[in-house]
Amino acid sequence: EIKPPRAKGNDTLDQRVPISALKARAILVDMEDSVVSETLRGPLGDLFDAKQFITDVSGSGNNWAHGYLEYGPQYAGRILEATRRAAEFCDSLQGFFLVHSLGGGTGSGL
Repeated sequence: EIKPPRAKGNDTLDQRVPISALKARAILVDMEDSVVSETLRGPLGDLFDAKQFITDVSGSGNNWAHGYLEYGPQYAGRILEATRRAAEFCDSLQGFFLVHSLGGGTGSGL
C-alpha cells in the first residue's frame, strides 16, 4: 500500500495509518456514556478510536466529590493503561495535551 507523503511532525497528534483512515491520538474519558458516544455519532466521529474511550453509564451527576472520591480511584488504572498504550505508538513522545472541564463531576473531580 502506498501512503501519501506526510508533513514533518504530522504524526504527533494522529496515528500512522493511511491518510484516509487517520485516527486522533486521543483518550476520551467521561463517566456519562452518552456524552462520549455522541462524539462517535457526530461529524468527527470517524477521527476517534472507540477503544480509547473510557466511560461509565451512571455519570457523576455534576458532583465534584463523586468524580474525585468514587471514579478517580476506580478508573485511574484504566486511564493510565490507555495512556501507556497510546504513548507506545509514538516514536518519540514529546508531551501531552490535557483538556478537561472545570465543572461537573468528571472534568473537575476525576
